Formats: sequence, C-alpha cells, structure tokens
Amino acid sequence: MLVRNEERLRRFILEAKSASSLNHPNIVTIYEIGRDEVRPGDGSNVGDAASAAVHFISMERVDGQTLTDKMHAEKEDLRTLLGYLAQAAEGLANAHAAGIVHRDLKPGNIMVSKDGYAKVLDFGLAKLTEARAAEKDLSAAPTRTEHRTGEGVVLGTAGYMSPEQVQGRPVDSRSDIFSFGCILYEAVTRRRAFEADSAVDAMHMILHDTPAPVNELNPAAPAELRRLIRRCLVKSPDQRLQSMKDLAIELHEIVEDYESLSISGTSGSGPASGAAVVQPVRRPAWIAGFAAAGLLGIAGLGFGIYRILGHSGTAAGDDAAGPSLRMTSISGRGSVVGAALSGEGRYLAYVSGPPGQQALWVRQLNTGSEVRILPLGPRGVGGLRFSPNGDYLYYLAEEPEKADLASLFQVPSLGGPARKRASDLASAVSFAPDGKRVCFLRSMRQKGKDLLIIRDLETGEERTIATAEEPLSMWAAPSWSPDGKTIATAVHTAAGGVHAQVVAVDAGDGRHERRQQLRGGEHVRGRRHPCGPSVSHAR
Repeated sequence: MLVRNEERLRRFILEAKSASSLNHPNIVTIYEIGRDEVRPGDGSNVGDAASAAVHFISMERVDGQTLTDKMHAEKEDLRTLLGYLAQAAEGLANAHAAGIVHRDLKPGNIMVSKDGYAKVLDFGLAKLTEARAAEKDLSAAPTRTEHRTGEGVVLGTAGYMSPEQVQGRPVDSRSDIFSFGCILYEAVTRRRAFEADSAVDAMHMILHDTPAPVNELNPAAPAELRRLIRRCLVKSPDQRLQSMKDLAIELHEIVEDYESLSISGTSGSGPASGAAVVQPVRRPAWIAGFAAAGLLGIAGLGFGIYRILGHSGTAAGDDAAGPSLRMTSISGRGSVVGAALSGEGRYLAYVSGPPGQQALWVRQLNTGSEVRILPLGPRGVGGLRFSPNGDYLYYLAEEPEKADLASLFQVPSLGGPARKRASDLASAVSFAPDGKRVCFLRSMRQKGKDLLIIRDLETGEERTIATAEEPLSMWAAPSWSPDGKTIATAVHTAAGGVHAQVVAVDAGDGRHERRQQLRGGEHVRGRRHPCGPSVSHAR
C-alpha cells in the first residue's frame, strides 16, 4: 500500500499500531509495521517518481478458509457456524474494549483455521486503506464503497455497512454490531440480509428496508437466535444491541444449548435448504472417560487408591446424606462435562458445551465472578487440574491428528496466554507435592504398551517409571500421594474376562509396592481435597 498524503500516513501508522496492540486468539496478529523504498522498474507501479515510500503491515498467516467459504461452499452446519461467530465476537469485543472499531466486517474478513479457530482480519485498516473507489463508477465496483465525511475516509462493503456508515456519519462500536448482525443473518439463512444488484441499491435497502424474516428462510432457527439478529439489525444505533461482549455471551449460550433451543424454538418444520444437521463429534477416550465415573475401572481405581495411599478417617461425603446437606447450583450454563476445584477452594474450573463446541471457564467462588479461559472451539477439552498453589490451571486439549491423545496446556487461573507444556498424553496429570513435576499416562498402541511418566515442568525432562505391555494396559489417570513417594494407577486385562487392579509405584525407582485387586460391583466417587485425594465407597 502506497501512502503519500501526510495526514493519511499519520492515521495509518497510528491505527496500525493500535491494531497491533490487540492480543487475542480470535484476532489475526500483526507482527510488524514498517517502511520500505520502492524504485521504478520493480513492478510496484509508482509512476514517474524516482522512488516512493511503501508503508506496510506484516501479519499472521491463517491456514484455512473464510467464513464465506464455510457458509456457502462447505455448507457447514449452523451450530458450527455460530461457534465460529461466537469466537469472532469475542475478538471484536476485545478490540472494542481497546477503542478500535473494525468498520468493514463481512464474512470474507473472518478466517477459520484448519483447527477450527475463527480469526478476524483487517483491524484498523478499513478506514485507512488508500481508497480508489472514488475514482471509479460505483457500478464498476458494486461491493466496495467509500464515503468522505468530516471525520475522514470510511470504507465499507455494501450489504454489510451500518446505516450510519451509509449516511457518512461518525461511527462507533455499534456500527460493527449491525454489520455482525448481517453476517449472522447470512449464516442462518444462507442469503445476504441486504442483497441487491448494485451497491447503491444495497445501501438504499440498509437505510429503508427490513430483511425477510429469518423463520421464513430457515424455520429451524431457534427463536433466541432470531431475536438476537433482530436486535443487531435495528436501524438506530441507540435502539440496537449496545455491546459486542453481550452479543458474544448470548451467542455462546445459544451454541451451548443449541439442541434444546432448536426443539423449543421451531415450528416443527425441517431446516431450510443449506442448513445442515448437526453431526455428532467423536470424543477421544481421555475425554469420554471423564464422564464415565460410574464404570468399574474408574470407580474401583478411586477406592483402591484411597486404600493404597494410606488415607484414613471418614471420607468426604460419607455422612452427607443427612438433613444438613445443601446443594448449590454454581453454573447455569448447562452441559458441564468436567470440573476441578483449586486446593485452597478459591477457584472452580469447568468445561461447558457439547462436543466440538466447548469453552473453559474459571469461577472465583468468593465473589461469584467468572472468566472465560478458553473460547468455544472444536478441540475437545478435559483433564482439568489446578497447580498446588492455585495460580495456574492445567488442561488437556485434543490433538486432531492423534486419536485418543492430547496436549497439556498451562494458563493463569484468572486468564492469560496459554502455554503448551507436553504432548501425547493419554490421561490427566497428577502433581507432585512440590508442584514442579507431574505424572501421566502415555499410550503407545502400535507397540502394544502403556507408559507411566514423570515430567519435570521446569526442564521438560521426562522419565518412564512403569510400563504395561499387552495383554496388560494402564487405564485411568494416575494419582500422586501427598507424601510424594508413591504413584497409583490402574492396570487391567481383558484376558479371560475383565480384571483390574491398582498398582502403587515408587516415584523414585519405579518398584511396585502394593496392589489392590478390584472387585466387581464396587462404585466410588472421588474428588480433590487440600489434604489429598478422598473418596466415598458404596456397593
């Protein structure tokens, strides 16, 4: 991009720097803002000038498709599209909080990476790009338009511009909400909200017309979603939905409760053409196992660990059946599939949402406030564990190319950048008392064996302390004893029927110390406690 006007250059640099300050997983990262000299004959078309300054922006490359492709070419199912849009809304809310308005939102400016993360493009650039639309007839460029106002140059794409943009009036974050509503409408109906043969006709429709009702084009669209779209597409900014953050929250809730909303919010008609049915998502064994606490292996493992690691006294929950029992609903989001409590009881972490559309939250129990640690995404999430001091949350995220394996990530308990700490895990981790080491299982299916591994979080050094080879296999997450000397895990075999036992392994030299045979019919619930694992046992 060539910029010769000094005032435009000043604005270009100022807003490019503002955009580069944004740090959010759903916004494309700007790496560099620079300047170079272009000379005649290098193909840059700088005219007769001896040389010209080129001011450029270097940004993240996203390997994936635009939302336009996902909506129309790939015909992605609606709930998945809404998940992408919820992610994009999170990124936009972050930009709005920093005082940056996009001004050129459209499906082509939202990329979806191959691993399912939405990223918004072109922040701060739309109103600063050296426009040439004014030098051409509108009919020759029907989708890209420019308007000069007292506030400067504002660019937009006809069909997605807000009424205030069309009129050349100053805009704020509510303009992006209208444009986002146009994208939502298109995702649900597979038609543009303001579709016309020319830019002029599209802008006239934006000012004076109301789009066709969503339920006429897609009767299966939930009523909550239809209302949200209507609130976004109100002509007056003052009457419109006011906050992109509120929009993101509502979208997340619609996605998480989509199936129940679809049942209660439809008229019984099938989905409109182009609105695909939501397909079930396969859950890796390390995720599915968290929901199967009643199965013999996990149940018996908890009871066996309790006995082997030497805990005594009444287990938590043994006397909880009396009249003093009080249960409190902490999350109203529904579809909670995994949770963890920090050792000192400050934080509760939980995963909510259906497979393929899960989000990770942390709640401060003393204040009731919540923060979204991980936005909606396609990767399965589970294995939640807090560090012993409660400062960090560790979680497992599915590795798309490796069935039943996951990567371990560390994130500050109140939110921040996630850091990958290990790969190829087949279980959740358990912390050593010092908080510097973790143990976990790693499955090597092709070689027919499972490994019990200790990893130093500071150095990354790993040490295998136990191996189970076919027909034996390790199953369920290991548990490190409070004194740090012993790690317990379950070993089972299907030879001659399913048999399982808990094996206590010396954390120093790997010797097997004690074994507890698991009996059929045993059931147990386990939870973390400041003093270590505790369980209740029933038959």
